[in-house]
Amino acid sequence: ENNPSLIISEFMADNNQTLADGDGDYSDWIELFNPTNEAIHINSWYLTNNLSQPAKWRFPSADILSLTIAPGEFFIVFASGKGTSDIPYIDKKSYIHTSFKLASDSEDLALVMDDEQTIVHYYKAFPQQKQDISYGTSEREVEIGYFTSPTPGKSNSQMFAGFVKDTRFSVDRGFYNEPFDTEITTDSEGATIRYTLDGTDPSETNGEIYT
Repeated sequence: ENNPSLIISEFMADNNQTLADGDGDYSDWIELFNPTNEAIHINSWYLTNNLSQPAKWRFPSADILSLTIAPGEFFIVFASGKGTSDIPYIDKKSYIHTSFKLASDSEDLALVMDDEQTIVHYYKAFPQQKQDISYGTSEREVEIGYFTSPTPGKSNSQMFAGFVKDTRFSVDRGFYNEPFDTEITTDSEGATIRYTLDGTDPSETNGEIYT
């Protein structure tokens, strides 16, 4: 189970314009948060995107750079693939970079202690990620989901559970000479489908409800 010390409070696996690293690149990023009343040292701890390989990338040792997360403090790491476990990469803004990138389709993400096996906090096969939309947990680990607005280094915003699946039409689009019946469906259980006939985008306040 997740150890209740540090948590991976937020991450972005498809960063296009949300947060630039010290090199000016929009790399994937991971936010750590300390919800405890004590400072926590993370020197020689690990981050991994594969739970079967817990010691994939190591934070610098204390003789290279002292890393302490104070109570209530956030800490940003870029998952850019620029770093290595042997030679840490620290950019012009003092951000540390991992040796791996995050896959936007789905993979693991875990924070591991310096014993290479104690998992402090993890996501197992997190769901598909969307461009410039972050994912994570509330700061007390009450729930997990996507955030309406990314907040790297700050308290998380309002959360939502997921995305509605796309709609499918029983008749393909095209030009037809005769009237026909068509059915619209989605795999998202309980979803409400709205449609318009004037070319405008349907929304919660625009369009007719499909039944």
